[in-house]
Amino acid sequence: MRTKVWRELPRDRSELYKEASEVLLHNWDDGRNLKPDECLDIIDYKDKQAMLRPGV
Repeated sequence: MRTKVWRELPRDRSELYKEASEVLLHNWDDGRNLKPDECLDIIDYKDKQAMLRPGV
């Protein structure tokens, strides 16, 4: 599980949103109990984020 502990929120909102979305996407995959698939290993965080972006 991916965790990151901050004593205070980052001042840079874009960094906060980036980290939060990484955690959510990671936890979403883990929570779905998906079986590992080598074909899907090429899809990284940025790809998943792009797929969720409206209009893409």
